[in-house]
Amino acid sequence: MEGTSGLARRDGLRRTVRHPNERLAVRRGGWQAGAVLRPLAFLLVPATVTVLALIPAPPDGPRLVRDGRAAAAPAGPEAACLAGPNPAACLIELAVAASLSARDDDRLLPGLAGALALAGRLDAAEAILQRLQREDAGTERDGARRTEAADRILVAELLWAARRDPAHPADLGALDELAERQRPRRGPDGPARRAQAYAELARLLCRDHTARGSRMAAGEGSTAPAATSGGAEPTRQDGQVPAATRQVNATFAALLERWPAAIEARPPRRQVPDWEALAEALACAGETEAARAALHRAARAAPGPAPPGRGVLHIYLGDAESAEATALDVARPDRRAAALLEVSRHAVQEGRRERSAELAGFAVEAAAHPRLAVPERLRVLRGVARLRHASLDDAPGALEAAEAMRAAAEAADPREGARRPQHLLEVAGAFNDLGRSEAACFLATAALEAMAPPASARAAGAGPPSGGGAGAAPSSGPSLLGLRIPPLHGGSLERLPGIGDALRARVAVELYRCGREEDALRLLRELAAAPRATGWVEIRKAALAAGAAGVEPPPGRFPELVAPDQRGYAATAMAEFHAARGEAEPAALWIGAALEAGASGPSLAEAAVRIGRHDLAAQALRRIAPAQLRAAPVQRAMDLLALAALFEALPIEEGAAARVGR
Repeated sequence: MEGTSGLARRDGLRRTVRHPNERLAVRRGGWQAGAVLRPLAFLLVPATVTVLALIPAPPDGPRLVRDGRAAAAPAGPEAACLAGPNPAACLIELAVAASLSARDDDRLLPGLAGALALAGRLDAAEAILQRLQREDAGTERDGARRTEAADRILVAELLWAARRDPAHPADLGALDELAERQRPRRGPDGPARRAQAYAELARLLCRDHTARGSRMAAGEGSTAPAATSGGAEPTRQDGQVPAATRQVNATFAALLERWPAAIEARPPRRQVPDWEALAEALACAGETEAARAALHRAARAAPGPAPPGRGVLHIYLGDAESAEATALDVARPDRRAAALLEVSRHAVQEGRRERSAELAGFAVEAAAHPRLAVPERLRVLRGVARLRHASLDDAPGALEAAEAMRAAAEAADPREGARRPQHLLEVAGAFNDLGRSEAACFLATAALEAMAPPASARAAGAGPPSGGGAGAAPSSGPSLLGLRIPPLHGGSLERLPGIGDALRARVAVELYRCGREEDALRLLRELAAAPRATGWVEIRKAALAAGAAGVEPPPGRFPELVAPDQRGYAATAMAEFHAARGEAEPAALWIGAALEAGASGPSLAEAAVRIGRHDLAAQALRRIAPAQLRAAPVQRAMDLLALAALFEALPIEEGAAARVGR
């Protein structure tokens, strides 16, 4: 999961997660009211996961929070909060204290004001607003930061009003008043501010609406009034209560009702992102037909090629015809190819195999456009090969797509020689997907030949030992697995040995998949600890995904390939893998192993939430190193608020351990 996985953004600021370490990073940005994919994620991911990304943080680069690496936890106020009975409330108080130390000219103060307001500390948010009023006066930024903070606080106030009385709508007149405000020297005008506020409030109310559906599916109930009398609400196969059967907050309903008039007051070409944002909100509320109508209004407001994300929303709304038309109409060839592949997958899920095959052919044609970079072309073609092989039972068509990948890799610009190993590995993976072991092994070894010797061999001043494979290497150069490895002195892989080792780990994975298990493990042993652990994780995932029985070692145990300082990462990755597949028992075992190895963080907590183990999720959060929560005041405040939001999303259940078992 990269992530992808349940990690979204709040207030136009994004939190990203990457392996092997997890990072809470934030950047300044607009509210991006018209974005299609990100708000839609809140409709598709369980609310207990979407809440994992509530708080923004600064733009000065990602910062380590810790996931999969052991670290000491020094004493201090953060440690006291993490060990206390109510970590969320304690961390919020620390965030308020940190906000008092922030510099008045910090460009992230408006975002912090909004985050504090959403955390329930309107008093602290108002204090920041007053500071901005004093600091902005007389400067060239006069009013810009102040209005941004004021708008964020207003949205938070309306959200809390909606939560306090879900049966009666809050007074939304203040949102419409934004359109009449005087435009600051910098920043959006009044109508744009109103549009942003509408979209942000709708996103937050949609998140609450989705969260209520998750709670009802889990049998936790809700304090909101019931939508209908008698009987429990039905649930879907994914555990969510259908949006159309859930009670919509009265403020949410009022917002959706008055939003179209606010959009129509703007110039036509500026209406497009607003109509798309409205469509997303209507879809969240279960108003499918109204959402479709809003998307058609967006198309009429600005005729011409549609953004590819609009097709995804058409798919979610069940409008396959419009989704396919949108995909065919995307202007950029790379985005058109990806959109066509997506609608092709949707068509086969609906049983329209012939149409799926036709759309896949269109995707191949789009991928052949000369403007496509080689990695993008390979990505689309591999997706087509998988679709034809696994879903359409079209073996010749799948092989044709794989051969097109091989041709694209061979025809790549010679000046991009450093990327050749990556291209060959992608093609090898495609042939492995199709069960073409011989071709996959050939391509994997070709990728290995294009790399420099491993870092360990360079440090020792000699090449690694040969593996005795077919075609022994000549004595004039180093060899590995019986393959000649050109040194590439001065090349990018030579200058950055970590990149080379990461690619060799991928070679090992493909060699394992094509049947050369011993060669793959021997190659892994030549690598540094981190890529070696990554390679073992991917090999194990591949074996489990292929249905291999009795994969050793059993869940929660590590082979000698995984160094002690890499066990936290490896266990976390395996826990995420099993949790995503709904396999509670092995996921719980790996989570326990990760905690024992010193791992912690939102990624591990999310895996625990997926299998219903809120107790393990809380442990993963409590073990975050307090030292990682100490930075510049604004950064620190935002990290503390982010962590507080995670705790608030993870109620600890007494019977969780007994229900799932470990």
